[in-house]
Amino acid sequence: KNRTANALIMAAPAKSSSTPNTSYPDSEYLTNLTQILYSASDIQTAVARLGKQISQDYKGKDLIVVGLLRGAFMFQTDLVRHITVPHEVDFMMLGSYSGTQSHNVKISCDMRIDPYKKHILIVEDLIDTGATLAWLQKHLTTKQSLSVRLCCLLDKQTDKRCKDIKLDYVGFECPDYWIVGYGMDYNQHYRSLPCVGVLDPKIYQNETKKQDEKPEKDTQ
Repeated sequence: KNRTANALIMAAPAKSSSTPNTSYPDSEYLTNLTQILYSASDIQTAVARLGKQISQDYKGKDLIVVGLLRGAFMFQTDLVRHITVPHEVDFMMLGSYSGTQSHNVKISCDMRIDPYKKHILIVEDLIDTGATLAWLQKHLTTKQSLSVRLCCLLDKQTDKRCKDIKLDYVGFECPDYWIVGYGMDYNQHYRSLPCVGVLDPKIYQNETKKQDEKPEKDTQ
């Protein structure tokens, strides 16, 4: 607790020529985290590793890097900076809801680039159950794309994972916490943090309590 907020965000190891000495202003959001799981330096090291591997795997291939909004916007932005082979960038936004016997997905923002006969790399911030990504992978395959692979920053370790989901590129294996930062949110907040941390349970417990205490609307 005696460390400055910026030191907590960065937690930078010994300086190297490959790691920029970037600093960030103190954020009020940090007071609502119980711990920082991955510092900005940790994340950038992982992103560079993924970008290098992706560049090797897609050499000579027609690649589209598709980020899933809104959570992956920071991860995708940093990732494509490390992809050295030619590629196009696109975005999708999906919504999902579970029915009695199925997992239903709605595309609220579709790709603008035609995936026909191209290789698709889906970029996601975090994978939990994997149901939506499994659906998307099958959906894009029906568009006659040559391949559809998945790249996620955080692979949450959970027993709720779908059996038919395969992750091709992973930044970290993440414990099953409520996490925020680096694009991930709680009620649309915390996305701008350059690190990934565990949200204090008091934050969402207080929100739940407030919702429960709201008076019922008169429907008459």
